[in-house]
This record gives sequence, structure tokens and C-alpha cells, in this order.
Amino acid sequence: MGVNAIGGGAALHLATQQRVARELVRATSLQEAGPGILAAIGEALGWDLAGLWELPPGDDALRWVAGWEARPGEAEEFWRLSRELRFRRGQPLPGRAWDTGEPMWRLDLGGDPHFPRLEAAAAAGLRVGLAIPVPIGAPDDVLAVMEFFARHGEAPELAMRELLAGFGDQLAQFLVRQRAEEAVRRSEALKTAILHSSLDCVVTMDHHGRIAEWNLAAEATFGRRREDVLGRELAEVLIPPRLRDRHRDGLRRYLETGEGAILGRRVELAALHADGHEIPIELTVVPLPGSNPPTFTGFLRDIEERRRAEEANRRLAAIVQTTDDAVGSMDLEGRVTSWNPGAERMYGYRADEIVGHSMRKLVPEDRQDETSYLIETLQRGHSVEGFETERIRADGARFSVLLTLNPITDATGALTGISVVGRDITERRRAEAAKEFLAAASAALDASLDPEQTLRTIVRTAVPELAELCIIDLLEEDGSIGRAAAAASRPELAAELEELRARFPLDPAGAHPVAQVLRTGEPMVLRDLSAPDVVEQVAQSDEHRAFMLRAGYRSAAVVAMWARGRTLGAISFLHVDSDRRYDPADLAFLQDLGARAAMALDNARLYAERSHIAGTLQRGLLPSALPEPPGVEVAWAYHPAREGMEVGGDFYDAFEAAGAWVFAVGDVCGKGAEAAALTSLLRYSVRAFALEHACPGQVLELVNGAMLREDLGERFATAVLARLDPSQRPARVGLAVAGHPTPIVVRASGEAVATAGRGTLLGVTEEVAIPAVEVFLDTGDCLVLYTDGVLDAGAPQRILTPEELAADLAGAGAQAAGALVDRVIATTTALADGPLRDDVAVLALRLV
Repeated sequence: MGVNAIGGGAALHLATQQRVARELVRATSLQEAGPGILAAIGEALGWDLAGLWELPPGDDALRWVAGWEARPGEAEEFWRLSRELRFRRGQPLPGRAWDTGEPMWRLDLGGDPHFPRLEAAAAAGLRVGLAIPVPIGAPDDVLAVMEFFARHGEAPELAMRELLAGFGDQLAQFLVRQRAEEAVRRSEALKTAILHSSLDCVVTMDHHGRIAEWNLAAEATFGRRREDVLGRELAEVLIPPRLRDRHRDGLRRYLETGEGAILGRRVELAALHADGHEIPIELTVVPLPGSNPPTFTGFLRDIEERRRAEEANRRLAAIVQTTDDAVGSMDLEGRVTSWNPGAERMYGYRADEIVGHSMRKLVPEDRQDETSYLIETLQRGHSVEGFETERIRADGARFSVLLTLNPITDATGALTGISVVGRDITERRRAEAAKEFLAAASAALDASLDPEQTLRTIVRTAVPELAELCIIDLLEEDGSIGRAAAAASRPELAAELEELRARFPLDPAGAHPVAQVLRTGEPMVLRDLSAPDVVEQVAQSDEHRAFMLRAGYRSAAVVAMWARGRTLGAISFLHVDSDRRYDPADLAFLQDLGARAAMALDNARLYAERSHIAGTLQRGLLPSALPEPPGVEVAWAYHPAREGMEVGGDFYDAFEAAGAWVFAVGDVCGKGAEAAALTSLLRYSVRAFALEHACPGQVLELVNGAMLREDLGERFATAVLARLDPSQRPARVGLAVAGHPTPIVVRASGEAVATAGRGTLLGVTEEVAIPAVEVFLDTGDCLVLYTDGVLDAGAPQRILTPEELAADLAGAGAQAAGALVDRVIATTTALADGPLRDDVAVLALRLV
């Protein structure tokens, strides 16, 4: 059977209307009437299925009421989905009928992909659908929607639609009447409930002034039972004697003129308790509308406790309104219910912007679980005090807050809400973090004196504690903004930004914040880097603008790097892809860090310059290369105690003099310019005297005299000279040692021995004892000269003796001179187990 498949004429239609009317008369609710109405209409007009949806008062969606099916059991899935659905205006099919106020039908349900029960309808074989608003007309007047479905058929004829509209009107009248009756019932029940459960006293008085009603609150407040006061004059029962005549005069005047001084007004008076004491009350008297003769109802409230509470509340309200703390409350769903001015200032939301919204909008994404935890804690009856966390301001910035939460309960002790007191502790946390960070940063910045490494350390130190991206732009001597060094939580961002700086250098006269800070020396904070005008100010190119967007620039702080009266550059701290923001309050700390970083960088620069100067001077004191006499293999090494230290006093030399070759190794006390001067004096004095005197000991005695003639203060020196004639085999070597470590001879056979004692220091006394020793070297033998930096490398734990060094070199016979030098340096390095304590010079001569 399908739509328009049967007729029946007026008789059938009338019978259906009567059947619908009977269902509506018998029913007390739409749920009760719905199935019978749908069956009557569906059976009469040949529909296969029918459903009824109601729009409850104040709701915004149609809700399922009842359904009917010609052949039960064939559309279970369709009914199940219908019961779960809620249709809003405009949603197919009932929502569209509601939205237009007119009948809506579909000849092909399968042709509407938005039909939410499409698959279930297809499974039930339904093709035709019709929705009738109840009543037809203005959409805002729609109370319900009837929908009908058929497995085949055509669009309903006009007569049928009019008939269905008539059924809808019957149903609408029923709904209007039923809702009106329900409202009356609720009103009467509410009045009765209010009267008997009201905390206020409700007293009714007739036109004679006699009490006609006396509720339970009046019994409790005035100490008199209802049955004891009904029918008695209210003046005798409630009004103090001094006020009774005024009360009676007022009643009489109202009956004569219809005017009353206190009617409809809220006044504060005194009332009489059964035991004779007076109670301050608040009274409102209203005449009962339509009563003739007039009847009056009085609402009385004992306000003694209220007065005390109001005074306490006034004091509390004044505190809440004037405190800097954020004071608010929320319900058990986490919605804000109150919000004081302190909260407005701290969070940035006005009360009208936040009340009614979830407190979760203030909570960062990574701390959302806290809200549930806090509510659960309070539901268990516990307060939460001193809870340190972070929250989000209206402008999206994250800040630190100290929370105290307490339960709000009703008279029964049931939890009804939560009070929340918050205090902004960003400054305190910032100060604590700054103190810890600066201590750690200072140690990191002092760890290296290499300018490049120091530059990298500065930017790495700031990430991620202070910024997700940090960059230093250096100011060049010519005033241009030169190279940049960056670090980032995502390393690829740092590399890309450095590359952009190289391609698009900052204009020192431009509007970029770095340029402004370098010109003025004043720090800057940019709280919102996403603002269009700020983007235009910061972006140096289209590529830079795209990079800022991709990186998620949020906020920046820029401070100058100033040290020893000069600006080295600027350091920029950036929050990217983050809800953190910089505030002007951050600048003091960041400037402090910038100053420390600048000093570390300038120290590294000065150290590098000094190291360069020292290295240049050191190279000037030492020969760039040593000659190799015929038949002699020469090797040497020089290692300063620390890279970049002052000029050392160790030296070595080799030169030809009077048909022989002189080899010298010496060590001057101290370091620096004075030591360098003494080193130069010693080295060139040896050369000068060796050209005139063949005896090494005599040469050193003359050098000692030259040193004493100079004003050297406490400075002294040690030296060893070796005079070698390699033309003979074995070759004679004359040795002279002045306070210097003993030379070592390493034979080609592998034997190694120390040769002679130390002798007297140079530059101390006029009388010196300088041992003169002769050794003979054959082919393959090697003589090793060295400074005391070799023996003292492991001090104070271990100081090597020349004999121990000789033993270490034993077995190295027939090795090249360079191999022996390397072995001495390796022994020295192993003993030092770290930086060298003193400079080291080694010179090896091997006959070949």
C-alpha cells in the first residue's frame, strides 16, 4: 500500500478525525497520545511508517516521541536511529518542515545524501517521505512535526496535504492546551511548595485585620503555632504595642481610600515574638489581586542574622573588589560563576567576557589535566593551597600563578562550586629562574675563551629556557651589522635564519628592532610578532616573512651587548610556536644576561687578540726552522703551557760557529714581556759569545755576566749548550749545563743515559759553577736536550728525574730524531693528564 493508493472519501476522513480526537481526549500527554494518532492517520491514508517529533519548550532541537509501522518489525534499525537523533532547524526531513513552517516531502529519499537515516530507510524499502509541521504557519509557532513514509507512491495530493494539516491543527490545539494545563499545575504546586517551604514568613490578613494564613517559617520565627493564631487580630499577635494604633489606622485608611503607605514596598520594622522580645524584620505587604473584600499577604523575614551577614559580606566584598589577587568561582562543570577586578587585571578578561565560560580556556593545552584533578580533589572534601602552575591571559601569553581553591557548599554540606584565588607569581618565578639561570649561564660562558665557541655558547644557553630561538647580530668596526649566530629548539630554524641574515643583512639605519637597539642602546619588547605592522617592521624580505610565518613567531625581546665602552652587537630572544610572551619586566634580567654575554664575548675577543700577539712574539723569539749540519739529523718541538697564554721563556736554537755547530736550549723564569726580553737577550748573547769562544762553559759564563749587567729584578734563566763537530766519527760533543735538566744520550744500541749535573742558574750570582762534559756520538747515536717542563709535567704528584726519562727512552736506538722528540712529548702529555703546567721545548741531534 502506498501514498494516494486508497480513497475512502469524506466518511473515512471524518472517522479518522474522530479517532484522532478520541485519542487526544483520552491522553494526558503527547507521549501517550502519539502512537494512537499516528496509527489512525497512517492506516487511513495508506502510509507504511509514521513518526512524531516534539519541540520541548525552550529547546533548540526536535526530539523523538513515538512511531508507528503498518507491518511491525520491518524497520527496527530505522526506529533505533530515530530515537537517537535530534533534529535542528533546517536538517532533513523534520527540521526543514520546522524551518519553513510548511509541509516538506521527498519522492526519492535515496536522492538526498544529507538524509541522516538514509541507509536504514533504504534497508526498510522506504522511498517517499512527508513532514508536516504542527501547526502549519510561522516557523516560530511550530510545536511538533509529524513525518510519514511509504515504500512507493507519488507526491501527496493537495487534498491529502490539507487533511494532514487539519490533523496537525488538532494536535497543535492539544499541545497548547496540555502545556497550558501543565503550567497551571506547576504554578499551583509551586505556590503551595513556596508557601510551606519558604524560608520567609508568609502571613495573610483579611480586611478585618485577622490572620487567615500562617506558614511554617512564621511558626519558627515568631514562636506561635498556626492553629493558635488563625482568626486572631494580627496587631495583637505580631505588632509591638507602641505600633498597633498606627497599623490599625493604616488598614482603615486603605479600606476607605484604597491607598496604603507601605503596600508594595519593602520596609524594615520590629515584630513581636511569642516570648515578648522584638525581632527586626523586613516586611512586604501586597493586596491579593481580585479579592473583595480585600485580603493582604505579608512577607516577613527575620533580618537580624542577615544584617550581621550583610555587614560581613560588605567587608568581604570590599576586600575582594580591592585586592590585587584574582578571586573567582566556578561550578562543578568548570564554568566561571564570578570574577573580581583583580581577576580582570590578571587574566585580561572582563567579567562579562568570562562568566559562563569554561575555566579551561585559561589553562594551557599541556596542563588541561590539572582542572579535572583539582575538581576531583575538592569533591573529595579537600582544599588545595599553594598550587603553582601556569595559565593563559586573554592575549594568549602564558604566566605563572599560585592558586588556592576551596569548596563552596550549600546548607547541607553538598559541594556546589569552587572558589579560586590566584596570585600572579611570574615576577617571583622569573627572579628565581633568573638567579639559577645566570649562575649556570655564567659558568657556561666562562668555559671557553674561543670567540666562535663563546658566541655559540651564548645562543645555545638561552634555548629553550629563555627562548625557542636566539640570535646574536654582531656590530662591525665600520658600523655595519655583520655576521649572525643562532640557536633554536629546532636546529633547522637556526641554520635557516643565519642563512637569511647572510643573504639579507640588516640595515643599521633601518626599522628592524635589532637596528634600533644598536642605534639607541635601549632594549625592546615586541609582545605580538604576528601583528601585520610588526611583521612589516621585522621582515627583511619575502623569504624572511615566509620564514617568520613558518617558524611561528610570537614574541621577541632585543637587548644590546655592551662591554668596555663599546657595543658588540645585539642579542634577540624569540618565542616561536609558543604561548609564552615577553614582558617589559623581562628586560632587566635579559639585559643582565646580555651584559654578561657581551663581557664573555669581549673577553674571548681580547684573549684571541692577545693570543695572536703572543703567538707572533713567540714565533719571533724562536727560529722558524733549524739548520741541519752535514751528517746530523735535527728535530725539535715547542708546546706552550696553554693556548693563548702570555709569551713563554723556553727557547731553542742551532747555528754554525768557528767550524762547529752549536745547539742551545734554555728556559727563562716567568712569562710575558719581561720574560720575552730576557729570552731575546739570552738567545742572542749565546750566539754572539759562541762566535768568539769555542768552550760552551765559557760562553754561558759570559752570558751570566751580561744578564747581571741588566736590571732583571728577580729573574733568572737556565740553559744547556752543545758544541758538535760532525766531521769526525765518533764526533766529540762539548756540553755545558747552567741550572738546566741534564741532556740524555740515546745510543744506536738502545742504551740511554743522563750525561751531566745541572750547574748554577744564570743571572743570580757572579760566581757560577757550570759543569763541562764531553760525550762522543757515533753514527746512529742521538743527543736529546729539553726544558724542565718535561720533568715537571706531572707535578706535584710526580716529578720525573732525568734518569727516569732516560729509562723511558731506552730501547729507542736507531730511531729517527723526530721519533725521539715525539716520544718525549708523549711522555710529557701522559704525565700532565690535562693542560701543561709549563712550556716544553725539546731538541734532538742524531748522527747519520
